[in-house]
Amino acid sequence: MVLLLYVFRCSGCTHEWNLDRPPVIEEATEFFKSLGVSDFTFESGRLVGVPSTPLELSWLLLSVVSVTVVWEWRCRAKLAVRGTPENPLIGLYQEATHDIVDIPLCRGLQSIMFV
Repeated sequence: MVLLLYVFRCSGCTHEWNLDRPPVIEEATEFFKSLGVSDFTFESGRLVGVPSTPLELSWLLLSVVSVTVVWEWRCRAKLAVRGTPENPLIGLYQEATHDIVDIPLCRGLQSIMFV
């Protein structure tokens, strides 16, 4: 689960619930239900469910590889930049203001911002 440290100050995640459950998981769940795998779920990034055919197994493995890459995902971020070259401030706008919320520990953006 994504820890939302800045949820009450930053405008980025206040409207994005279920950050720990990207839409691709629902799509995968529905896909496997259509193949008869009714107990296909993800719990803490671990797959639960037993495929009964080679086709289900191949799709299952493909989905695990695809989904584990997107845990703690975020679709987009419009970063605000202020300050000077010597002392930059990079973050997201506080909701309904032009104040910048510094987000050094934002787990939703961490993998793309701090590489």
